[in-house]
Amino acid sequence: MAYYDRASMVPSTRPCELDPSILQMYHAFGMDASRKANLEYLDEESSEPVVAYVAGNALTLLHVPSMKRQYVFGLAKSGIGSFVVHPSRETFAVGEKGKLPNVYIYEYPTLNIVKVLRNGATRGYACMCYSDNGQKLATVSSTPDFMLSIWDWNNEQMLLQSKVRFGPYFIIQDQRISGLRPGGVQRSFLSRG
Repeated sequence: MAYYDRASMVPSTRPCELDPSILQMYHAFGMDASRKANLEYLDEESSEPVVAYVAGNALTLLHVPSMKRQYVFGLAKSGIGSFVVHPSRETFAVGEKGKLPNVYIYEYPTLNIVKVLRNGATRGYACMCYSDNGQKLATVSSTPDFMLSIWDWNNEQMLLQSKVRFGPYFIIQDQRISGLRPGGVQRSFLSRG
């Protein structure tokens, strides 16, 4: 499988910023407990289960019970809007915040970027989920556009995009795309958060 070069996707450092190569992450304290779907099992089958959650500009992978942490930093340096784990637990998607953010699909456990989904949001991703079979990914962008996008993520292709008209806060029911079938999306696809 071909991987993307992570370094080529990081914006250049502005003159007032420290060079990230001289810094080392020690610990990300806390987690946003008010954020919807901010805690997911990434690996519950191994001898050391792994849970994932967003803390600031990093997706934290916490190995339980050793409490060892790995960090997947947002590449746009503006934060992470949402993430979701694939049903197979072999990949996970991270939707970023910032100007024209991307969704990055990471392979687990290597943490290599395998897919990049572009042009689905103006400022960030509010929520996302995979279809039950994992072939499609649904994302809802945050303010100001609130667009529902359905992706064939394996081919890095947007299949559908539509304006969501219910307001600024949404969740995708049960964090699953149960309403996807050839020919349409069911009305019950989204609910207010």
